[in-house]
Amino acid sequence: MRKFQDLLARVFDVALVLVGAAVASQIRFDYLAQSGFYWALVMFSAAFALAIFPAFGVYESWRGRSKLALAGQVSLAWLIVQGSALVLMYSLHRIDFVSRLGFSYWTAVTGGLLISYRLITHAVLARARGAGMNLHQVAIVGSGS
Repeated sequence: MRKFQDLLARVFDVALVLVGAAVASQIRFDYLAQSGFYWALVMFSAAFALAIFPAFGVYESWRGRSKLALAGQVSLAWLIVQGSALVLMYSLHRIDFVSRLGFSYWTAVTGGLLISYRLITHAVLARARGAGMNLHQVAIVGSGS
């Protein structure tokens, strides 16, 4: 069950990256059909998110940890992803196809979506645990006093 939850979280993160790019493109350009290299940047960022987020421990359990630390960890990982995608586009000599304002909107919108998704999930799971659901079973074994 844990593997399915990890897969679902990664798929949802990629979906948020795509939604954030679509929203930023709509804000910046008033239409979604931007040049192919802009969407290549989006796909590179989605691939980098799949590779970099686990390295930053984004998918580890946050039970009992600080929400501020969670937001900081996700935002740092997202900024590293975006920086890596920009470096890749620069090395492919296609950085001139990327709108700086659109990229800034995309980074901010997707970062906000990623953080708010995690904070809302954290709050919902905390409520579920408070109601007696989503509890972990623990066995204490020992002998003596």
